[in-house]
Amino acid sequence: MSELREKLGPLVIQLPPSFNIKKDKDALETFLGQIDQKYTHAIEFRNKSWWKPETYKLLEKNNVALAWSENQYASTPTETTSDIAYLRMVGDRTITNFSAPQKDQTQTMKKWYSALEEKSSLFKQGYIFFNNHFAGFGPGSVNEFRRLAGLAELDWKAIKTEPGPLQSSISQFQQ
Repeated sequence: MSELREKLGPLVIQLPPSFNIKKDKDALETFLGQIDQKYTHAIEFRNKSWWKPETYKLLEKNNVALAWSENQYASTPTETTSDIAYLRMVGDRTITNFSAPQKDQTQTMKKWYSALEEKSSLFKQGYIFFNNHFAGFGPGSVNEFRRLAGLAELDWKAIKTEPGPLQSSISQFQQ
């Protein structure tokens, strides 16, 4: 993975809703003790049993970010366990038309923007991802969030959409 250099963001561990603190705490502790600290990590819990101080201490001890997430399972707490912010805006999977925004998520975005702004001094870097299920059109959600942050919108139509040459090896990714 070191070949990716600056193109490599956090390695994200996504855990299923069935993974809970009562039966899986030891497995998580073992796993976190084995991760390579030269990489940045975030972990997304989809079971509320993990949302407690002992979990946050374990993540902090291992320098693993608690992935903040808005998804079909829950809205995670905004605890800070490392020096990065990692936010996933996933939604609830009921939206199936992705051609334009289908659902007004302005209030949800304002909530998450406020949380990021409040804790921004604790982060060296932030990563925010939107999928189409969040509001119906991921690029539109990105622009809405950019507006909240006082940033210019991206012109998605001006961005090249025709496929370029395909990457066939990791060495080509480095270019």
